[in-house]
Amino acid sequence: MIFAAIDALKEKEGSNKSFISQYIESTYGDLPAGHANLLSDNLNKMKEAGELAMVKNNYLRSDPSALPKQGRGRPPKAKDPSSPEAATPAAPAGPTRGRGRPRKDPQCAVGR
Repeated sequence: MIFAAIDALKEKEGSNKSFISQYIESTYGDLPAGHANLLSDNLNKMKEAGELAMVKNNYLRSDPSALPKQGRGRPPKAKDPSSPEAATPAAPAGPTRGRGRPRKDPQCAVGR
């Protein structure tokens, strides 16, 4: 329905949410009470999926030949499963210690 509305409106710079909503209401008639919320959610999902592009608060059909968006920064290196660092780490030698500062020794406090 959203694609049909954008195609039917044929606006050069895209169609905003209110025009899309008006077209859907006039074409399909009886709509649920939460139509505005459903339309907003679906527009956001389509924008995130790359099916729609948003320019200056207007929605356009995205170009299918356009490259997908990449995340920020350099991608992480692939881990080599045969490297020795990837193996399980050795357990530390010696007794385990509790967390935090150790308790006061009651024998040292007696002399004061």
